[in-house]
Amino acid sequence: MRKRKYFKISALFTILSFLFMPQHGYSLPQGADIVAGSAEISTKDDTMEVNVTTEKMIANWQSFSIAQPEAVHFYQPSSSSVALNRVVGADPSSILGTLTATGKLFLINPNGILFGPNSYVDTAGLVASTLNISNEDFLAGRYTFYGQGGSVVNQGYISAPGGYVALLGSSVENSGVIEASLGSVALASGRAITLNLDPQGLISVVVDEATSQNLEDKDSAVKNSGTISAEGGRVILTAKALEAVFDKAVNNEGIIEAKSLVNKKGEVYLIAEGENSLASNTGTIDVSAEESGADGGFVE
Repeated sequence: MRKRKYFKISALFTILSFLFMPQHGYSLPQGADIVAGSAEISTKDDTMEVNVTTEKMIANWQSFSIAQPEAVHFYQPSSSSVALNRVVGADPSSILGTLTATGKLFLINPNGILFGPNSYVDTAGLVASTLNISNEDFLAGRYTFYGQGGSVVNQGYISAPGGYVALLGSSVENSGVIEASLGSVALASGRAITLNLDPQGLISVVVDEATSQNLEDKDSAVKNSGTISAEGGRVILTAKALEAVFDKAVNNEGIIEAKSLVNKKGEVYLIAEGENSLASNTGTIDVSAEESGADGGFVE
């Protein structure tokens, strides 16, 4: 029994050490295996370039982390192109440097995903998930994610103008800044989640199965203590959890802005599902009219 306890504590310590170790301890993403589509990967000094030549691409990586001041740039055929990057190794992803894409990126890592305080992410669309998606579903445009993964945490800056940012996991937390003007931001917790992606950047989220574990002792399944902004767009914080797994299913302590533009009403949804699940707002939600002649948006 002592050996088992020691192993669990050691494993947890290893994970925490990886997430918060000094920045020079990382390297660029390693061990890419292109399993669908095509791409060429080149590395020079602290910069990796991924030149994707197909509308959809799937790469399995042994690890996917970016130190400071490292940078990874994806060049894709168009802003609607989608590249799925799945980590099949044992390490969580720590994005502490720069990640950009001319198209949309999916980053899948069941071990956990951290965007650090000085990270900078700029894409046409981003899905960061500790729930997996099958290759078949991805290639067919069916964005159904499943599994009991770790947490997704953003402490940095993520931008997707006119696109979407979706953070999916057993628990999700934002203490940084997420911006998607005329697009959507979704933070969702569950064991199975379906995303419906609109060509205009608006998304809807269905949590199909509740989270049953709180492996990291989080107080909330979905928590925002930072700033989320989607002018003329949509912000969704949603969670489904079994009773007593989290103190709160959805918890906003920060700032959520979805100000309305002319013909573009802002929308904010705080959705808590499950028996005795609680959605709490002690922060600021602003859906006022940003432009003259625009009507205010709504909060649900």
